Amino acid sequence: FASISGADIGSSEAKGSQDLKLFLDYAERGAIALTGEARIDMSQDRFGSPLEREVCLGLRGLGHTVHTQVGVAGYRVDLAIVDPAAPGRYLVGIECDGAMYHSAKVARDRDRIRGTVLERLGWQLRRVWSSDWWLDSKRELTRLHEAIVELKAQSAEAAQSLVPPTEDTPSAEQAPTPAADEAAPAPTTEEVAPVSKAPPTLVGDEPAPAGATVLMPAPGEQAAAGSLGAVRETYVVTKLKLRQVEGDAFYEQDAELVADITRIIHTESPVSMELLTKRLLGAWPQSRVTSRVSQRVNELVDRVVQASPMEAEGNVLYRHGDPLHQLTRYRPLTEPDGRELSDVPVLELAAAALAVLQRDISLPREELAKQTALEMGLSRSGKTLNQLCDQAVEVLLSRGKARLHEGQIVLV
Repeated sequence: FASISGADIGSSEAKGSQDLKLFLDYAERGAIALTGEARIDMSQDRFGSPLEREVCLGLRGLGHTVHTQVGVAGYRVDLAIVDPAAPGRYLVGIECDGAMYHSAKVARDRDRIRGTVLERLGWQLRRVWSSDWWLDSKRELTRLHEAIVELKAQSAEAAQSLVPPTEDTPSAEQAPTPAADEAAPAPTTEEVAPVSKAPPTLVGDEPAPAGATVLMPAPGEQAAAGSLGAVRETYVVTKLKLRQVEGDAFYEQDAELVADITRIIHTESPVSMELLTKRLLGAWPQSRVTSRVSQRVNELVDRVVQASPMEAEGNVLYRHGDPLHQLTRYRPLTEPDGRELSDVPVLELAAAALAVLQRDISLPREELAKQTALEMGLSRSGKTLNQLCDQAVEVLLSRGKARLHEGQIVLV
C-alpha cells in the first residue's frame, strides 16, 4: 500500500524520482504502464555493441524492419523485429552478447534470469553469439532470417483467419462442386498453425543414448499421470562418450559440448547446474570446477535453453513438458547416480511428500518431513534436509494438495 500514486509525482530530471514514478504507476496499472516508457525514438538507432550493428544491418538488408534497444531499465531487447501483419507488435527479439548482456553483474543473471524475465513478459527470443558471428556471419544471418520468415508466415496466416468473410465470399451452399478429375484437397484438422516457440534444431544435437529414458510425454500423458498421483521412478544417469582430447578442447568444441548438455538435460531432467557440470567433467579432461569452467558451462547452457525446448528455473534445468510442476514423479537418491541433496529440486521433494500422504493420508508436519526424507532414500536427518522437506510441505499446502487440520497435514 502507498499513500501516493505515480500521478502525484511531477516531472523531474532526477533518476530516482523518475524510477519511483514509474514503479508506482506499474503497481497501479500493471504491465500496460510500461508500454509508454518502452517506446523510444525508433528513427534513431541505438547499438550496445558493434555486433548489434552488424546483425541489424544484415537483417534490414534482407527486408526486415528492425528496432533497437526496445524496453526499459535492465530488460531492453537489443534488436526487435516488427511484425508486418501487426506493426504495433514485435515478432521476435534478438539478444546479442553486447552491452546489455555484459551489464549484468553475475553470469547467472546474464545467462538465464534476464532471458526468463523477458520471456515471461511475452517475448520470443533468439540469441546471437559474437564468436559464432565472427566465424560465420552468413550462416548466423541465414539462421535468423529463416526463423523470422517462418514467424512472419505464421503471424500472417493467423491474422488472415481472423478476417470475417465478406459478402462476396460464396457460402458453402453456393460453392461450386469440384470436377471429378480435380483432386479435392485433403481435409485438415486445423486451419491455422499455432505460433511455435521451438527454434531450429541445435547444431551437433544427438539422440539420447541407448537405454536412457527420455521423458517426452505424448499428448494427454501428463494429465493421465497427474490423476494417478506421485510415482516413484529410478534415476537414469546419462552415459556420455569419453572425449579423448587435449589442451583447451573444452573451450573450443562448442557443438560437442552442446550435444552433451542437451543429452544430459533430456535424460536426467530435472537436473541441477552443479550435477550437469559434474557429468560434463566426467567425460571431458577437466579435473575440477573452476570459475572459468563454470563460466563456460553457463554460456553453453544458455545457448541450449535459448535454442531448444529446454527451460531453466533458478538452478534447475529441465525439458519443456517435464511434469516437474505437476508433482507426479520423484526419484530417490542412490549412490550410483552421484546426486547430492542440493541437486534435488524442492518440487521433486514435494512429489515425494505427496506420495507419503497418499499412503498415510494424514501425518504431523515433523513426521511427514521425516517420512519424505526416507522416501527419497535419506536415512539421516539434518538442518538442511529438514528445511527442504518443510519447503516441500509448504508447496503441497499452497497448491491445495494438502491442508493443515489440528496440527496434522491431511491429504486433499
